[in-house]
Amino acid sequence: MSDPLDGLVVLVVDDEANIRKALRQTLDRTGATPVLARDAEEAIAHISEHAVDLILLDLRLPGIDGLETLSILQRDHPDVPVVAFSAHASPEVAAEAVKRGAVDFLEKPFAPEQVRAVVRRAASSSPSYPASGATDASAALAESGPASPWPVVVSLTDPKTAPDLLRIGASMAKEFDHSEIVALCAIEVPMQISLQQAAELEDGPRRWRDAVMQVADETAPDLGVDVQHKTLWTHGASEAVREFMEEKDAAHLVMEWEPEKPEEAEKLTPADVKAIARHTESEVSLVKFGRGEFDPRKVVALADDRPEAIWAARRAWSMVRQVGLAELTVLHARSPSDESPAADERAGRRLVERVLRDATIPPEKAQVRVLVDREPHAAVVRALQEFDTAYVGASSRSGLARHLFGSLLDKVDDYFEGTVVVVQGPTYDTRTIIDELVEHVT
Repeated sequence: MSDPLDGLVVLVVDDEANIRKALRQTLDRTGATPVLARDAEEAIAHISEHAVDLILLDLRLPGIDGLETLSILQRDHPDVPVVAFSAHASPEVAAEAVKRGAVDFLEKPFAPEQVRAVVRRAASSSPSYPASGATDASAALAESGPASPWPVVVSLTDPKTAPDLLRIGASMAKEFDHSEIVALCAIEVPMQISLQQAAELEDGPRRWRDAVMQVADETAPDLGVDVQHKTLWTHGASEAVREFMEEKDAAHLVMEWEPEKPEEAEKLTPADVKAIARHTESEVSLVKFGRGEFDPRKVVALADDRPEAIWAARRAWSMVRQVGLAELTVLHARSPSDESPAADERAGRRLVERVLRDATIPPEKAQVRVLVDREPHAAVVRALQEFDTAYVGASSRSGLARHLFGSLLDKVDDYFEGTVVVVQGPTYDTRTIIDELVEHVT
């Protein structure tokens, strides 16, 4: 079944090649037809000669800037909806974009599902849609939301931790309309054994797979989302998972970090995880379970000025809602500046408020904590002792990575006894904790 936006022509205007490419891939998967422009001049020239259904416009452009471009488009092509986006916009700039005619606004980094949802919403509200030949039936479907799910894939490697991984996946799946969980077993088979032979064996990998899937079946009724099974018999687990994520157009991959590895199972390495996130444009969450039972009652998200903090806060908020907690704690630590402690506190609160806004978390549902300390990373680690579950954006200065995870990967328990969820979003402009894991493995 084709996506309801099949045939929609979307003009993407951004001077960054990687953003144009990412948006093109996301739009391709919806069946839309993306057209790329590097600046305002290219965009204006194209729309003057060709029909366009929707425009995605970066506000920071060389030459004619995005706001001026928006005014030109509104004047000359008022029937074509424009969605503005930026990585650096203040609330005032976003408000100005809407005032000049933008029908919606996105702040980078944005997840693929956010782009799809905004495109559907903008297209269905456009008086000119479908200008480029999309059918009336597809336009009607666009108004009712996506026709196919964007599942959350949960990679299961151990029957003991499978229920908790599925709970984490369910908290994310409930954010996406029509979503589901795919309980995935990726079993890497030695090259000397054919995949058919491995699948037919009564013991070994098949017995392990059956044990994992039995646990998934027992857990499924309590999750509140549909759970599907998938087993990948493969000679290369990383490539197989990546291809499966792309085939399913999956929104998120959840997997255990440093699981107790059965002899029959082949786990993915951190380098594989990063490759999957990069190639599928999906989020990937690595879960390091704590010493005790996974029972999230005090959940914290770490906030900093990196875009990846938004991913962590959003997923922490998903878990808070899943278990019915009253609020989420968002923690930010910073070094003292030359200004007063009160000024540093206010600056920290503004940063956290920005993260909450971008993660679409109601401010009244979040407890904000700002730590001003000469050793902010150490202060974070001390504060974590009050919580049982911590969500961390994958991007982090190496100092925090060392404090939180130790110089070796197996030292995390020395610093925090609870569960850590490291969220890797589909942006790679900064050094990440996953980079550190890759360095250690290699």
